[in-house]
Amino acid sequence: MENYDAIFVFPKLWEKEFNPPNQPPYGLLMCSDLLLKKGYNVFVYDERLESLGVKKRSELVQAVKHSKPLFFGISSQSGPMIENGLIDSKLFKQECPDTPIVWGGVHPTLLPDQTIQHPLIDVVIKGEGELPCLGLAENLKKGNKDFSNIDGLYWKDKSKNVKINKPGQGVPDLDTVDMRWDLVNHNDYIRNIDGKKWLGLITSRGCPFRCGFCYNISFFGMRKFRGWSPKKVIEETKRMLDWGVQAINLDDDYIFGDPLRMWEILNLRKQ
Repeated sequence: MENYDAIFVFPKLWEKEFNPPNQPPYGLLMCSDLLLKKGYNVFVYDERLESLGVKKRSELVQAVKHSKPLFFGISSQSGPMIENGLIDSKLFKQECPDTPIVWGGVHPTLLPDQTIQHPLIDVVIKGEGELPCLGLAENLKKGNKDFSNIDGLYWKDKSKNVKINKPGQGVPDLDTVDMRWDLVNHNDYIRNIDGKKWLGLITSRGCPFRCGFCYNISFFGMRKFRGWSPKKVIEETKRMLDWGVQAINLDDDYIFGDPLRMWEILNLRKQ
């Protein structure tokens, strides 16, 4: 059994999933990329697949029991996902009481003060997670649990006092971050809809607008659109087509945030 430096979990959205997912855990796969490129070993577990019989809880339990991770990471939206994430956090705390448990995602970003108060949570990442996750790994590898040097964190010191760091800026060049499909089985996310094989993809972040109902400004801290270059988008879609995918669901918040980029993607696709 491998020893994992970071164990990431995407909790179930409900007590039991109603529909099979056609979206992988995007955030966790991209957070894993910088860690893997720095030589860290990463395990990603998608709880949504348990209800489909694709994944067994024992896989996660064994990964935890046979590893000495630097930290555990949980991505959470609001709703029942929080309760499911806390069940995972309890397991982690029982097996590795001295290993930090890190929460990130939309809910912890919108409510970081509330989230960090829970006794099972040691660190909250507010906003994008790639750079904070790498910073945590680098600190913990040296035995340093003072995270004051890592932007975008709410964290507890040795006395359980909550510390709030300055906001994170996010990855400046998204082309440096890959979607690590090698950490999951892509076939688990391909769905047959209207006779075609569908799979989700996300190619950009952010939005130039400020709609009152949207999470974007709170999450990214800016009114700005950023995305993979057209060339990288085409490379990713070609890979999916090689898997037999016939329709790609673009899950970007606002893929037309840069119209010229979108035109170039379409022109490259024709070629």
